[in-house]
Amino acid sequence: FVEFLGWFENHDRLFIAMEYFEQGDLRKHLDKQLGGEVVQIITRQVLNGLQTMHANNIAHRDLKPDNIFVVSMSPVWVKLGDFGISKRIHSDTSFRSRVYTDSYAAPEVLGIDPNSESSIYTNAVDMWSLGCVVYELLAGEKLFSS
Repeated sequence: FVEFLGWFENHDRLFIAMEYFEQGDLRKHLDKQLGGEVVQIITRQVLNGLQTMHANNIAHRDLKPDNIFVVSMSPVWVKLGDFGISKRIHSDTSFRSRVYTDSYAAPEVLGIDPNSESSIYTNAVDMWSLGCVVYELLAGEKLFSS
């Protein structure tokens, strides 16, 4: 995961300092042919991060290339970041928020009705988003356009 370095407040704003990635995020690398083996390594690393999050009852809820940071491309090493809309899951937690990025949002998030008790989703939406990311890495285009 992206390393948190600290924070500070200035007037009515909060600033968070985090690890710097010279290689940028995965979005910066989408114009390159990464190849199946590289995509497989990236996918495995992201899955490991999601497994840790889900085992600790946390849902990312905004997985996309912009939130996967590249430490190195040789050897391949990526980290998950931007946990701004992540949420801890408790026994009484129900996800009803319409928080998402269009091209990576699971169908159950797109159809959410925040006022309906039966309109909920789970951390499984992270897996849908990862599938969209993997498709984009392999095909060179988004699976769904905004």
